[in-house]
Amino acid sequence: MRSTLFLVTILMGLLSSCTKEKIEPTSIYALDYDNQVTKIEFLGEYTSLEAIQFLQLAGLDAPLETTCGFSLYRFHYKTRDFENKEEIVSGLVGVPKSSNIKGVFSWQHGTNTYRPGSISSPSTDEGIGLAAGFAGNDYLFVAADYIGLGVSTSVHPYYHMESTVNSIEDLIKIGAIILKELAPDNSNLYLSGFSQGAGASVATHRRLELFNATGLQIKGTAAISGAYNLAEISIPYTIEQSLVNGVIYMGYLANSYSHIYNVDIEDIIQGPYASKIPEYFDGTKDGSFLESNLPDNLQDFLQPSFISDVQNGILNPFLSYAHQNQTYRWVSESPVRFYFGSEDKDVSPEDSKNAFEYMSSQGGNVELYNLGNYNHDQSIVKALPHIQSWFNQISD
Repeated sequence: MRSTLFLVTILMGLLSSCTKEKIEPTSIYALDYDNQVTKIEFLGEYTSLEAIQFLQLAGLDAPLETTCGFSLYRFHYKTRDFENKEEIVSGLVGVPKSSNIKGVFSWQHGTNTYRPGSISSPSTDEGIGLAAGFAGNDYLFVAADYIGLGVSTSVHPYYHMESTVNSIEDLIKIGAIILKELAPDNSNLYLSGFSQGAGASVATHRRLELFNATGLQIKGTAAISGAYNLAEISIPYTIEQSLVNGVIYMGYLANSYSHIYNVDIEDIIQGPYASKIPEYFDGTKDGSFLESNLPDNLQDFLQPSFISDVQNGILNPFLSYAHQNQTYRWVSESPVRFYFGSEDKDVSPEDSKNAFEYMSSQGGNVELYNLGNYNHDQSIVKALPHIQSWFNQISD
């Protein structure tokens, strides 16, 4: 569920050496986005050599291939929130300097509580580095901030899959318009994400197989260390591990579900902290603030009655809503790969195994990859080269 990426955090120090001269064709601005785009901001341009520089210190099992330079933009666009109301959100778009674009690569980021650190910000952990690995490898790169992050100041609907997928799908539609301009004969779509974004990627894949309004063809989805079964696996595992990250996850989820479903926060969170949750998770507090102001373990944070419900399998209203937002109970036609690290203390490895086993038993097109003895953040470093290689193989 966590969005901090060791890979790209290391590489962000290289930003100051990159040239950012705007030479992208004006056609990106002039395209007809069907009145869905409200603003486009140019963020920077990077050469293929600079893309290599971003990735050479990653410490990956295998290198990410880079073939071209790319330009980055922040798109402001319309989507629909949990009440089906229009919301202006933002996302990062990386346009490759290539005549051989492989398709749209949609990245879904992990948990982020801090709006200034959204992926569409040029100083964000993930944005530049991931674009270097995919926009720098001939993919049209898109990454939604989600509602409540980026330019949106609403409450972030953490693990509310319908509204999260809305923001992802609407940015993919924008990517499809750009792709048609740059590579008219290509309609490939690749989905990938980490932690929260892994579940969001699988949920997006599910929706697009039921009803695909993007005009693109799903080639594959790569989900890294995701939480697909909140009520039965993820939340019990979080309570079992009782780490400070789990405190943050549960506070974020309580804030989200109190806003969307009118769940009483005091039914979930103990009194000293319950009143602080809306303030702490309003998008202006980063991980350091939350770690300093919240308890170190869930026993001092969650109501004992809530912990008892979880441990005894009682589906109280909160857990019922969490159950509604599961993402694994469906049968995939296009391939889905689940990646996980066996030493993950943030998200249970059993979550990936359970999703794979269910979908496989129903005839789904799924594969399971144990990356090895790696923790939550390490899993993304290990998975990315495998994902790029797989997508390159199926891009024809």
